[in-house]
Amino acid sequence: MIPSTGGTRTRLLRIGLAVAATAAVVSHAAAAQGQDLAAALDRAVRAGEVPAALTAIEALARAKDPGTEEALVRAFGSPNAWIRRGAVRALGLLAAPAAREVIVKALADEDALVRLDACGVSVRADWDEGTRGKLIEALAMRLGSDRRPGVRAEAARALGYVGDGRAVDALRRGLADDAAAEVRAAAVEALGRTGAVDGAAAAVEALLADTDPAVRRSAALALGLLRPPLASRALERALKDISGAVRQAAVAALGRVGDDACVQALRGALTLDDEDLRAAATVALGMAGSPKALEVLRESAFHRAREVRRGVAQALGQLADVESMGKLAVLAGDFDADVRAAAVEALGRFADPRAAADVRKRLGDAVPEVRARAAEAAARIGDRGSLGDLASLTRPAFSDGERIAAATALGFLGDARAGDVLVGLLGDQSEHVRRAAATAIAYLGARGEALLAHEQAFRGAARADFLGALALAQVPAARGLFEQETAAAEAAPTVLFACEAGLFLLDGEVRTEARRQVVLAGARGRLAGISPALALAILVTAQDPDARKVIEETLGSQLSALRENAALALGVARPPWAGEYLRRAARDIDQGVALRGRVGLRWLEVRGPRKQP
Repeated sequence: MIPSTGGTRTRLLRIGLAVAATAAVVSHAAAAQGQDLAAALDRAVRAGEVPAALTAIEALARAKDPGTEEALVRAFGSPNAWIRRGAVRALGLLAAPAAREVIVKALADEDALVRLDACGVSVRADWDEGTRGKLIEALAMRLGSDRRPGVRAEAARALGYVGDGRAVDALRRGLADDAAAEVRAAAVEALGRTGAVDGAAAAVEALLADTDPAVRRSAALALGLLRPPLASRALERALKDISGAVRQAAVAALGRVGDDACVQALRGALTLDDEDLRAAATVALGMAGSPKALEVLRESAFHRAREVRRGVAQALGQLADVESMGKLAVLAGDFDADVRAAAVEALGRFADPRAAADVRKRLGDAVPEVRARAAEAAARIGDRGSLGDLASLTRPAFSDGERIAAATALGFLGDARAGDVLVGLLGDQSEHVRRAAATAIAYLGARGEALLAHEQAFRGAARADFLGALALAQVPAARGLFEQETAAAEAAPTVLFACEAGLFLLDGEVRTEARRQVVLAGARGRLAGISPALALAILVTAQDPDARKVIEETLGSQLSALRENAALALGVARPPWAGEYLRRAARDIDQGVALRGRVGLRWLEVRGPRKQP
């Protein structure tokens, strides 16, 4: 590694300050900035300058520097309610220890809006065992005695997130005593979130008979969260409620509980004379996902109602039920276009070559939406036999949606014969088609040099996408453009990141540590507005020594979006070691992550590991 130059560090600081980059890059600058903002806040509060104080508070909240919390605590002592509101919100976002005392005080503030904000941010603060009791007591007081129904309702919601037996008692009292339907609805939903089946289920079920439909709806949803024994009986009665919103909530709750009795109730809902309810029942059966639910879905594949057939296709695709591929193949030829589109999309979700022929037929469908879904499905399946049909779909006679889907599919399929078609689309009249073509060329792994020839066609919002594609394509001749863009004073953070990532790849053995840290920050999802999938793909393609470690971290994240980004990046970069991680993603509990894992495995099978240019 060679040390970074002053110019490089300046550019990296620009990215870091604009998108809250890692502390390794911007810690000193951020600390100085935080001290300046704290001083500015103190001056504005003393002078009673409300706009200036609120601006400083907002900037401190964005900076997320715990060292500035004392200034926010001082600001909460302002006689101005707007400044107190801003201070308590900012402290809640920081989740700093000092926030605890301020929030408890704010819950008793003379201004109703301050009390409302305090209820809302209380769920963000870091409460220990010693202070949680004070919070529950303060929230319970708001729920029981505040004169504003909105504050009482927000206090109930906050108690639902505390998840403590004392909170359950307070919520049950709120259900029994409050005359405002808004508060009862909030309290019953909060009881559902507590998960306290023994202490809450009976009270929640009783609210299914409330006079207000919003309360009955919340009670149905809460039963779905609590999943008490015999919930199906109460929820099945709710299917006959006079309110459509209550009936919809009951269906969703039946799917969430998902036992055999609930599935049987959902089977009955498919026969009701309510189109929306029948459609919701198919979604709920997919949510249940049990063997009994799958049985009902398969039985209903050829239901007389088109919304049921469409919902069944969607549910079977999300569940990736391989035994249903034959039924989905039939539905892909249904007379209803919405059903065909759903079935084709479902077939693509299997990423199974056995579905290729049925999907390929739909590339010539009479309806644009079906053709676009078929193009997406062909890419997921890795069907190189559809190359000619996909190339035809890129012609100007077709809609932008179809052409974008076809171009993207051509890139993912990785067949060099698609190069000429994609290069031709770089000069298309539609900016969206040009952007899709640029990204597809990067995925293709060939013809990357053609991107430079069309550089002038990518301005404004399209610039960052273009430069990201150019970075991933690893075009040596792009170095000058990357350096020129990073030197521009007005360059957007997304543009700066794409260029720094491109230079990181091109630098090879002489990569700077500072540049590497920015790519690592993007890969870990720590740069606001930067695609973690792109950053991960860059890191893996560069064969960085920490690439596998970061993939492990992101696939182990509690955030499904990060896990999905990791699987997508592995499918694009396809390192030799990708298989074990893609198989892990394919088993993920989140359907989106599992889909990316299956598709990545299919691309690895069809294309093999990505070759370095």
